Amino acid sequence: MLKLGKKSLLSHFSQRVPSLDGGIVSDTPSNALNPSQSPDYTNFRIYRGRLQKRDGFSRIGQAGLRAVMYTGIFYRRNAVTQNVIITDRKLHRDDGTDWIEVGGTDLTGDESNLFSVATAQDKLCFTNGVDTIRTWTGASGDSQVGEAGTSAPGTARYLISFANRLVTLRTTEGGAVYKQRGRWTIDGPALTNNNADWANTGSGSADMFDSEDDIQNGMLSQDTLVVYRERSIYHWNRTGRATAPFAISLHDSKEGLLAPFTLVDLGGIHFFMGNRNIYLYDRANRK
Repeated sequence: MLKLGKKSLLSHFSQRVPSLDGGIVSDTPSNALNPSQSPDYTNFRIYRGRLQKRDGFSRIGQAGLRAVMYTGIFYRRNAVTQNVIITDRKLHRDDGTDWIEVGGTDLTGDESNLFSVATAQDKLCFTNGVDTIRTWTGASGDSQVGEAGTSAPGTARYLISFANRLVTLRTTEGGAVYKQRGRWTIDGPALTNNNADWANTGSGSADMFDSEDDIQNGMLSQDTLVVYRERSIYHWNRTGRATAPFAISLHDSKEGLLAPFTLVDLGGIHFFMGNRNIYLYDRANRK
């Protein structure tokens, strides 16, 4: 039982609770409790021996939306930030009052097609693994990264911004799915949304055929891109060479990522669900 003197829980104040080792008194009817006592509480939490009022929430916008698949913040080079959400059909931006639909062709995936999002070369890039990769500058309508030739991926399952490039993993090119491929753009000031991004010097692709397992996800750990496959883990490191920007090497051939979206980054250290356990990975060791 929490005793707060003569003050009611309806007041907004913090009160030190000396000890909580007495347990909860459950044999006294609630209508027989002293006004300064309570069998339960709502919108409060016990933190460091104090009873604190829980912070509230406010609704952003009033528009009725379809299934929201992603929420995040788009950070631009000019220091402007933009709250965004992506539904199963459209990208929306927050104008301070409501969610405004960004122009562009409707997406065609459903609620099972989760999104991968990256900010690369000052553009918000996103894919659901079904539709053509989309980009947005933060100003006009979204654009498709067009499949103008064999060098451009139609879509991809995962997007990562690395070495000033947009890196795509598990791509679909010309209608064919490449589950062991990574493809990257040129090292350029901005994506132009045409085939030159994927064909000019500095762009390229790599098929990781060292093992037969598929790519499951990828995530940065300091200056290394760690690519997780079903039963192995690869490292992508910068080389400093324009024509061959990445050195790709196998670092773990005994374990991989079982569930793609269980991969979590905490300060450069990754946690993920493997085939036999839940692991911590710090680029050097899997624990």
